[in-house]
Amino acid sequence: MHGWRDHELLIRGLEVFGLASLAERADAPPEIIELAERRRLARESRDFDEADRLRAEIEAAGWEARDVADGFQLVPLR
Repeated sequence: MHGWRDHELLIRGLEVFGLASLAERADAPPEIIELAERRRLARESRDFDEADRLRAEIEAAGWEARDVADGFQLVPLR
């Protein structure tokens, strides 16, 4: 995904500032990816109530859906 995540010096720097979790990788389970994809489609069709409901469902499963330029990013909640 991001080559910088393999850079040891940067990772140690993140740890100094308490941001080590930014370098962690975790793959979301398929069912969470499906929810995020449905949320993306709901946002595209401007069905924000459904998008909010899906976001809550994703968060209840322990993940955060972040909107990015090319769709979404799933990050485990801490």
